[in-house]
Amino acid sequence: MAFFRSGLLWAIMVFAINGVWAATSTSDTIIKACNDSFDRDFCISSLSKAPGALQADLAHLSVIAVHLCIEEVKPVYDFIDDLRERNPNVSGLKDCVELLEDTRDELHDSESKLRRLSDANFNEYIADVMTWLSGGETNQDNCVTGLQETHVSLLSAVKAKTDYLAMLIDDALLVVNNVADQGHI
Repeated sequence: MAFFRSGLLWAIMVFAINGVWAATSTSDTIIKACNDSFDRDFCISSLSKAPGALQADLAHLSVIAVHLCIEEVKPVYDFIDDLRERNPNVSGLKDCVELLEDTRDELHDSESKLRRLSDANFNEYIADVMTWLSGGETNQDNCVTGLQETHVSLLSAVKAKTDYLAMLIDDALLVVNNVADQGHI
């Protein structure tokens, strides 16, 4: 009887450990979606931590990737808007705030279209989302470029925030490109 209990206890521990490992492992969908990322480890790590990502198919993963960007754009916007308020004579910060507003709107529009994506609207919606995400990446570059030209002292703080957001947007675009390559939902 003691052997049975210890064997049962061992089996429960193995299943518990394997269950934990399975819950924290990375899905094949995430790994495949991140294969062409500029920073593959960042892509896998950021997507794997998102709620629902480990169980998501590629289409749902694209929604999750864009949602991660939406969650990040607000603190970046708040940070740069606060800098703008403390430095009202720096025109580059005003431009950055406007560009981040555009990015925020493009991300929300992208998430909305991806949530309503179907085979009937696939090509149109995917094209729109890819355009908006590309625009969001460009907005971050334009923000940094504007500050390089007008106020270099604030550049490193803004660049750190916008670079992280740009990496998330780049990875979201990569996931959407993978969905586009499928050609359907």
